[in-house]
Amino acid sequence: MDINNKVAIITGGAGGIGAAIVNRLLEHGIKLVALFDLDNSNTKENFMDLQKKYGKRVELYLCDVTNKAQFEENFDKVLKTHKTIDILFNNAGIGSDIHTELMIDLNYKAVVLGSILFIERLGKHKGGKGGIIVNTASILGLRNLDCLPIYCSTKHAVVSFTRCLDVQYNTTGVRVVAICPGVTATPLLSNISKAMDFIVTDVEKSFKELKSQAPEFVADAVVKIIQKGKSGDVWVAEDSQAPYAVKDIEDYANLRIPIEE
Repeated sequence: MDINNKVAIITGGAGGIGAAIVNRLLEHGIKLVALFDLDNSNTKENFMDLQKKYGKRVELYLCDVTNKAQFEENFDKVLKTHKTIDILFNNAGIGSDIHTELMIDLNYKAVVLGSILFIERLGKHKGGKGGIIVNTASILGLRNLDCLPIYCSTKHAVVSFTRCLDVQYNTTGVRVVAICPGVTATPLLSNISKAMDFIVTDVEKSFKELKSQAPEFVADAVVKIIQKGKSGDVWVAEDSQAPYAVKDIEDYANLRIPIEE
């Protein structure tokens, strides 16, 4: 997809990876980015910074994307005002297992709500023109980390959900892809913490020992996946390196480990 002159919605787009992606999309000539984020001082401050730079090409919609009614209402506002939405980036998320229910709702349920909403409104089977959905997963959606079981589970779910929508592209005309960032220097990283006292691994220490990348490397990968990614693709962006796609493990029987009788 050519990004130029397109309309995009980005959830959690006022800070971190989301803000970096907003900048990259606008630099590539996107017509408008609608930010869906919570009503707080950080959101408004970050939005004002973006608006000073890009003017009316950035809009803010105060919205809790875990709330289906709010998500629908604001999505439809963008669609009514701008007549189309070409890109949905389901980016909002948190990293602390302490907020168990919120993490599941934000990291996974909101991705499902947004994706279904986009497909129902813009899918070719509904008379729309299609488009692309980019879901933020994580390298922890491809592997496991014992100190963050809930976070890992939500990101595994995002990867699976994305891949399951692969073949529906022939019906909907909506490409659904996922980006799996490695450790990235964002506020989410500083707020990662474990939830259960029976988990012995020091999660804060574990992450401090890892080398992090700037959000701009993830943003560059998102631009490329929008331009070149195939439906169902899952791309990794880590260690400040060029992104790459990863295969699904379908033939699990080849990974079998015999169980002793």
